[in-house]
Amino acid sequence: MKYIVLGLGHFGRSLGVHLTELGHEVIGADRKLSIVEQLKDKITHTVCLDTTDREAVSSLPLKDAHAVIVAIGEDEGASLMTVALLKQLKVKRIIGAYCFRASKNCSGGNGNQRVYYARRRSRRATSHAIG
Repeated sequence: MKYIVLGLGHFGRSLGVHLTELGHEVIGADRKLSIVEQLKDKITHTVCLDTTDREAVSSLPLKDAHAVIVAIGEDEGASLMTVALLKQLKVKRIIGAYCFRASKNCSGGNGNQRVYYARRRSRRATSHAIG
């Protein structure tokens, strides 16, 4: 299966590497080039981009992904904006690794869309739950 992990901090990095080790195709994205460079040999594909930029996110193969995981933990605003953007782009399966109070405003799915929150799960538990 193909997964897209947006945000390669502690959780996103660990999840992306674990999914790759399980044999899945993973595209990992982060706004920090240094993180992207560190993980280029551990995750199937890595890319440096701003996940709140519609044009940048639209360049990803969103329709081909089994799920898009939003693992942005240090910037609540970016996390919420990214989930909202993915909903606008009609991504069918969005998994938010971090849940904030305000996220209830963008957590409902439209039509076929599903938004899941992985609240405090380990990377291993999350990787098995999304598979």
